[in-house]
Amino acid sequence: MNQKQRKWLERIELFSQPSPSLMYAGIRVDDAPGKAVRALEQAGLISSYYPHNPAHKARYIITEAGRSALREAEERDHGN
Repeated sequence: MNQKQRKWLERIELFSQPSPSLMYAGIRVDDAPGKAVRALEQAGLISSYYPHNPAHKARYIITEAGRSALREAEERDHGN
């Protein structure tokens, strides 16, 4: 995972947390750069989420594998 992908994974993780101020978790697919998030999705670190209301756009949310990858990256950063 490169720095740009990690930045987006961290952002997606932040918005994937339950919040009373957000109607749906994650970030809108339209708000994320295609190339960076496509690689994350292909690696299984994020997944697409489709809200039950079709008026709302698809979103990216972090997967458990994505959370693990972030934890490992954080441990590597602090281990140096």
